[in-house]
Amino acid sequence: MPIKTVLYVSKAAGSRSLHHLRSLVPQARIANQRQDITGVLLFDGRNYTEVLEGPTKAIDALMARIALDRRHSRMRVLSDQRRPGRSYVGFPLTYIYDETRRAL
Repeated sequence: MPIKTVLYVSKAAGSRSLHHLRSLVPQARIANQRQDITGVLLFDGRNYTEVLEGPTKAIDALMARIALDRRHSRMRVLSDQRRPGRSYVGFPLTYIYDETRRAL
């Protein structure tokens, strides 16, 4: 069954600490697992880049919540496509913090 895959970027609104994300990521993993969503989140201290994949309805609902989330600003969807399979099988949310990318 084809899945929907979305790649988006956004700026962190205000200062975001690793402490904040350490509490958010486990909650997001549980919620994503319930909705059959997989993906990866990269945070460099200023910007979010995330790939989400799963059932179209679940991805659309999650993207709507993210768009309204005050922790994000300037959200842009870079890719929105249907694919025959997943890239992140078994990963309800892989999280990467890479402060070396701050200058990009």
